[in-house]
Amino acid sequence: MSEGEVSEVIIEPKEKVVEALRLAVAETGLNDFLRRTGANPQLLERWLNGEEWIPLRVVREACNINTTNPNAPNHSKVLFECMAGAAFKVSLKGVTESRPPIRKEKRVEVPEEIKRRNMESLVSWGTALSFLILFTGVVGFFLGYSYGPTEAAIGALVGMFLGWISVAFIYFFKFFKKPT
Repeated sequence: MSEGEVSEVIIEPKEKVVEALRLAVAETGLNDFLRRTGANPQLLERWLNGEEWIPLRVVREACNINTTNPNAPNHSKVLFECMAGAAFKVSLKGVTESRPPIRKEKRVEVPEEIKRRNMESLVSWGTALSFLILFTGVVGFFLGYSYGPTEAAIGALVGMFLGWISVAFIYFFKFFKKPT
């Protein structure tokens, strides 16, 4: 962009943005709204039909107008709520987009076999390690129970602690194996 060009933030014509414009036009009247925003009727019609991106200054003015309307919903009064979910662009002043962009999401599809295998591995390891912790806790409880109830609780805690230590070693050696 050269030094003499001016840029402008424009907003995707989402439902809340267009609704805020409609409410502001209804509140002030068409001529007053056009005067306040510096737009022409054809451009306003394209904005209201969602055919063209809307300048941030126009949306801000519409929200300011809507603050005086007690019947307007809150999302048409607060600028950030009005623009929630809308895309923004910075463009050269006077250059407009004829339609909103088509959103393309890149998704990587994982084959079902890989998903199933990973889930089985996770469930089997998770289940086995949970039973290891439970088993060590129960063994500790019964070993401590022969000495008394307090020792049974201590035995269960020590057993579960040893179970967690075992789980940590198993995970360490499973995930940090050196390649052969």
